[in-house]
Amino acid sequence: MRSRQRRRRRSGVSFLFGRIASEAAGLIADPFRTGVTGVLGLVLLWIVLTKSLPYALATAQPDVALALNPDNPSALIAKSEALKKSLVALESAGVEKAKASEDKASGERPDTFLPSSRSEKRGRGA
Repeated sequence: MRSRQRRRRRSGVSFLFGRIASEAAGLIADPFRTGVTGVLGLVLLWIVLTKSLPYALATAQPDVALALNPDNPSALIAKSEALKKSLVALESAGVEKAKASEDKASGERPDTFLPSSRSEKRGRGA
């Protein structure tokens, strides 16, 4: 029983290698078909890289997705959301620094040096 199983495995492996060898021989024998197959493979690879891959990378790596396809809407949205998030973080840090500097300058009002508005003048004079 084992000898039959071994024989089947060997025949399956030899069939696989025989098939690969015959395909390789066919490609070598017909260089035009080899060239057309190679060019077609490169075209299909380019299509996948520029059309499908940017949509897959849009959320995780928007810069790479935009490098592959600059008009990808998913990558543009993800990039704009990331920029918005960083700008909000910078703005909140700036507001905190401004509040801290106002607390340090206790008693001094920065608007005392500014001229008063017309409505304040009317309110005082009336």
